[in-house]
Amino acid sequence: MGGMVEVNDLIGKGLLKKPYWIGFCLGMERTIQEVTPFAPKNLMHLVDFLPEESLFSSLGIGPVETPAVTQSILLGGHARVGFEDNPYYSKGVLAKSNAELVARVARIGRDLGREIASPDETRELLGIPPLKK
Repeated sequence: MGGMVEVNDLIGKGLLKKPYWIGFCLGMERTIQEVTPFAPKNLMHLVDFLPEESLFSSLGIGPVETPAVTQSILLGGHARVGFEDNPYYSKGVLAKSNAELVARVARIGRDLGREIASPDETRELLGIPPLKK
């Protein structure tokens, strides 16, 4: 919640442009103090405090990765997965690659009725210039 206070302060000072991109990192309570553990009600609470015209993504550290990003998708947000956050595909089973983790969350998103952005669409959504071809 402290991060949401900071976001609103930056918006009030005119330092952020719309749409506001907010990233929720969940599950790092074992390594950093004063962070939000993953629980469905915690993510729902954070989403409730999003400023108007916000987009958000969520990531979960370690074993909460899949539940956190699945809930993010259900709440209308985006998902971040990869080895940096979690090297395991399932308990005790290392993922073969980032692609395996991304493929799973893309399948979950499609199964939940969400369209999956292409790399070019993602760059546009995030305001990143297109790749030069």
